[in-house]
Amino acid sequence: MKKNYPDIRAVAFDYGGVLAYFIDEESVSKMADVAQVDFNSFDSAVWKFRHGLDSGEYDNTRYWTTVLDHCNSPVPRESIIDTLVEMDLTGFSRMNQSSSVGLVS
Repeated sequence: MKKNYPDIRAVAFDYGGVLAYFIDEESVSKMADVAQVDFNSFDSAVWKFRHGLDSGEYDNTRYWTTVLDHCNSPVPRESIIDTLVEMDLTGFSRMNQSSSVGLVS
């Protein structure tokens, strides 16, 4: 089956936090609060399984379920996964305004 894609003119890869910053500790701490677990346990689980999400091995539901199970969150999974996905995306979306990297059209 052929997939139709929009007319993509450029793709930017941000390796190493050049264009956007990495998620900060405060954002991860707020996510741990939502999961009702301590920061260290949550932070450890987030990074232990992160490659699975970033590589496409895990979808969001599997990733966050695995993280929450690993840190023994008492919160029902279906009630917080969408919130954690949104918080995670927001945390990784802080743009580095001082970056000298520009887009060329």
